[in-house]
Parts: sequence; C-alpha cells; structure tokens
Amino acid sequence: MPVEIRRRFARLAGMLELADSEFSQVRRSSEEYRKRVSAEMQTAPSQVALDAISLKAFIQERPMVGEIDAEISNAIKIPIRRDETPNLALLISMASVLHITTIKQLETGLGSKRVDLVRLAVRFVTSTSEYMGRFPPPPSLPAGISILYLLYLLLAELGTWNDTKEALQQISWVVPPDFDALAKEIHAALSEE
Repeated sequence: MPVEIRRRFARLAGMLELADSEFSQVRRSSEEYRKRVSAEMQTAPSQVALDAISLKAFIQERPMVGEIDAEISNAIKIPIRRDETPNLALLISMASVLHITTIKQLETGLGSKRVDLVRLAVRFVTSTSEYMGRFPPPPSLPAGISILYLLYLLLAELGTWNDTKEALQQISWVVPPDFDALAKEIHAALSEE
C-alpha cells in the first residue's frame, strides 16, 4: 500500500479513536448529570434547571406527576403508559414561553393548579368541537401528560384566546397546529362550567 494511503488510514484510525473516546465521555457525563439532577430534585428543586434530562427525571421520579396523571386517566378512561413521555422538547419550549425555567416552578404549578388542570384535561379530551373531532381519542396517554395540561392552563391564563394564540406561535412545534383553533379550544375547555 502506498505511504500516502497508509498515512490517511492512520489519521482516520486516530480520528475514530478520538471520536469513540469523546462519545464515551459524553455518555459518562450525561449519566453523572442525570444522577446529580435526581439528587438535587430532592434537596434543592429551585436550583434544577428545566431541560430534557431534568424534565424526564421529574416525570419518572416525582409521585405528584404520577398521581395527577392517574386522576386524568381515571376521569377520561384512557390508560397512562409509564414507558412513554410527551415530547420533552415541546414541553420545555412551552415552559420557556411561560418563563418557567426550573423544576420547582413546574412542581409549584402542578400543586397549585391540580384541580383546574385535571378539569381542563377532561374537557379538552372529551370535547366534541370541530377542531378536536379531527383527532381520535388516543389509546393511551404518556406519563407526564399532566404537565402538558398545566402548560395549556397557564397559556389560557395569559388573558384572551388571542394572547394564548400569540404565545402558542412562539413555541417550537414539530408540526405547527392551527393556532387559532387550538387557542380557542383551550379557552373553551377552561370556560365550560
């Protein structure tokens, strides 16, 4: 094999070794961070920033989330799948629009809005509106669904449905919804007696 080709293979082998080493370090660092977040949620939740790792740990480890999810599930007769979570990036984007940046803020919201968010979830899922009629009832709900309904509730509390629509437009959606219809649906579910 020519020297130039052997040199290129040697460089490539070195790059692959370096990449493997870096991926291993990233994996170890992520696991260490996950463990630190779990411990800090117990001792100082106001210090735990809201990100994908902390939110997933919050959903999996905090009894309050499971309890509220169960209330929603029982009320609408749709089971919770513990092995599934909502779109974490979407929830974080929604929380960011609402200036929720820590696990403690999320936990406080769930605690203080529990009754209202369960009521909103039931009305939202059982709505027979034209907009909601486009979506068949899901066979199951992901663990942490209560957080989605808390965020919907807080979006509705921004003011009018137009204020909610403007906030919805700031969220990073994988597939953007019909903002007018979703904002109106959230407000209609909130205002039902």
